[in-house]
Amino acid sequence: MTPRKLLRVARWEATKGVASVDRRTAAALAAIVLVTLAAVPALAATGLALDDGIYRVGIAPDHPLHGPVANDSSFAVRDPSREAFENGEIEILIDGNRARYRDTEKGRAAVAELGRAVERYNDRRMASESNRTAAYPAAVTLRFVERGSAVTDAGDGGTGTDGDGNNGGGG
Repeated sequence: MTPRKLLRVARWEATKGVASVDRRTAAALAAIVLVTLAAVPALAATGLALDDGIYRVGIAPDHPLHGPVANDSSFAVRDPSREAFENGEIEILIDGNRARYRDTEKGRAAVAELGRAVERYNDRRMASESNRTAAYPAAVTLRFVERGSAVTDAGDGGTGTDGDGNNGGGG
């Protein structure tokens, strides 16, 4: 058999099954497409959140960290119960000033996510504050000067030599 004939037979064999689709296959494909199209609006309405409530946190409603935990969809808020913590029903137990977490991969991930959730919560609260100086009270202004140059602020230029604090330079 010549290479040309061999290639022709190979091409024919490779494309033989691709072009023909029987009724059963067409019906199965149509059913899959219909189910997918029916699921899209439901997913669009509810959203696809794979990590919804993945970390269970036992925390009292009056605890300062309750806001960040309740506002993050990664956490499922539970009552703070030591029994539930010891039985593995919650990953983090926040009781008063003490926070305990399960020493598992999921427990460590929950603590890391809690830190990020608190940071995001605080950032959102500060950004929504109308008084920017109250939200971000520290302002730093840097002035770069060459080495060896003398920079002085306006002041009375006192000597400050007697150590009683009355003759110091001011500004």
